[in-house]
Amino acid sequence: MRRGISRRDLLKALAAGGLYGSQVSGAGAPHSPLFREIAAEAGLNFHHSNGATGQHYMPEAMGPGVALFDYDNDGDLDVYLVQGTRLTRSGKFLSPPPSGWKPGNRLFKNLLAETGELRFVDVPDAGFIGYIDEA
Repeated sequence: MRRGISRRDLLKALAAGGLYGSQVSGAGAPHSPLFREIAAEAGLNFHHSNGATGQHYMPEAMGPGVALFDYDNDGDLDVYLVQGTRLTRSGKFLSPPPSGWKPGNRLFKNLLAETGELRFVDVPDAGFIGYIDEA
């Protein structure tokens, strides 16, 4: 004898919104989102630029990188975000960074241990480790 939910019932539940955390019973029941975007609110201000110039180099199609590590040894994970850049000096950016935005990698220090709140601050110049200046 089989126990549990049938494949058909599982598919019905998923189609009714079960995938998004809503309850199958009580279709009109209110629900809150599982996740909320708080990056800017927490201090993670970063604009990714892949360096695309239309030459169709492989790195232009690849996503950005991120490393979570404790760079200041305070027990909290800090965030290092990797930026793209042009591979040749010729060509214009297809999607240039916003006006006034300084390109480059960014290191964000986690202030949770110091403040008790999830807050990050940009560590000036530390994020440019491994960044090649285009000038």
